[in-house]
Amino acid sequence: MKKMILVFLMLITMSYKASWANPESKISIVNNGEIFKVIYNGPTRSTVRLTISSDDGQEIFAENIIGQNFMRPYNFSNLPKGNYKLCVIDQNGEHHEKLCYREKRQWTARISELSTPDKYLVAIPYQGDGEVFIEIYDHNSDRLIYNGTERIVGDFGKIYYIKGSEGPLTFRVANQFGQEQILLTEPD
Repeated sequence: MKKMILVFLMLITMSYKASWANPESKISIVNNGEIFKVIYNGPTRSTVRLTISSDDGQEIFAENIIGQNFMRPYNFSNLPKGNYKLCVIDQNGEHHEKLCYREKRQWTARISELSTPDKYLVAIPYQGDGEVFIEIYDHNSDRLIYNGTERIVGDFGKIYYIKGSEGPLTFRVANQFGQEQILLTEPD
């Protein structure tokens, strides 16, 4: 019985050491329009094979990188829009990611002054789920009147009641991708 417990403890210790000695690699992808940034954080310095292929399996690009941590930008501007596959192979195995290269749509927001005094409608047609950041300033004094974050799921519309402003207002509306619009209301 003691031998069996000893063997069991040795197996647990060996499997713990094996998992500790070979932690997983971490791969992140950041898409900014035509540029896909691949961020790799490995447990140790090694050779990493990175390939990008089309949806039908045709290899578009491949390279071997020696290192532990790296960030590589890949420019898709000369490729047709569509889906691509990223494959990263290192000492921990293969990691696959799907890359969706789409046309970047123009982001729009609209401001309308309502017939009721001091009320303004901020309207944003559906352009994907996410968040928008809205700031409202008194245009003459640059004084911040309102600052807020709104969650967007579908079309968005909200009425803002801005009491006591003297003259036009400046609305700054930005999405989570850094696209923004600065809109000015008409002076009274």
